[in-house]
Amino acid sequence: MKLQGWQCSGWLLIVAALLPAAAIAQSEEFTLSDDREWSLTDAPEPGTDEARIAEARKYLADGRASRARQILAKFIEENESLKENPWLPAAYRLRGDALVALGHEYRALYDYEEVAIEYPGSEEFRIAVEREVDIAKQYIGGLKVRFLGIRIADGGEIAVELLIRAQERLPGSDVGEDAMITLANYYFDRNKMALASEAYDLYLINYPNGPNHIEARRLRIFAEVLGFKGPEYSTTGMINARIQTRDFIRRFGEEVYDETINEEFLEQIDESLAARQLKSAEWYMGQRDSVSARFTLERLIADYPDSAAAARARDIMEARKWEPVVGVGSAPIEQEEDSEDS
Repeated sequence: MKLQGWQCSGWLLIVAALLPAAAIAQSEEFTLSDDREWSLTDAPEPGTDEARIAEARKYLADGRASRARQILAKFIEENESLKENPWLPAAYRLRGDALVALGHEYRALYDYEEVAIEYPGSEEFRIAVEREVDIAKQYIGGLKVRFLGIRIADGGEIAVELLIRAQERLPGSDVGEDAMITLANYYFDRNKMALASEAYDLYLINYPNGPNHIEARRLRIFAEVLGFKGPEYSTTGMINARIQTRDFIRRFGEEVYDETINEEFLEQIDESLAARQLKSAEWYMGQRDSVSARFTLERLIADYPDSAAAARARDIMEARKWEPVVGVGSAPIEQEEDSEDS
């Protein structure tokens, strides 16, 4: 029975899990003999390109990243001008892995980008993109970028660029999904709510039933609410949040217990929207535009009858002896909800 490299047995899988990712793929074949002993039966011919790459892999597996980098750097220098050597993608990717192991992840990005740009059809392409996502997560997690040998520079902008590239390069994949939700959460954690809301929207368009779709819907609501600056500003985000909240409760009310997104939360959103309408009515009154003020107050009462702002609106209309105008009703918010397609 013959098995390739790290696929050869259960115990080798365990060992491989403990090794650096670059050490997993080997260029050697092992055979299981009748006495249950594994023996090397096929190895690359010494001196060949395959053997040099295999040697570098072995040094990486042994924790000798510096030596692996030297071998790979020499190999790349000898072959990079033609770009036709089939082992070049592996050499670039492995050198990137060696640089990461040596603590030079930013320099490793140049090698991973070489693979992503020049060798998109190679087996190393996906691995290189995954490596870039891993580095982006490290920067998001607080790892500083080296500047003059010292880790002092923030890597947030680099992480954003890497995550966007990963989505573009592997759309619809688990790597792209991971990059997309990581980017959306990054914006949310950095209080960039407009960008977070947009990122969660894009996630739900591309992965409507993805592994993070419920959390994406939940955080998108919070992003809209937290992005609301007050009754003096646009309520578009709050209207979106209202629609999304009702949709969330309808879809997951029984399936997902959430002590924050519930009917009470929806009432708080309505209070904010009502306060915005009251502010508008007060502005009209300040402009001596009684017709617009009266219309806005009546609209407020119809839209949010149980809100504190509606109670204030009734007091204003009573004080000014404004009778309700027949035909003035609520805005078609329910119709807006029907447009929710995610």
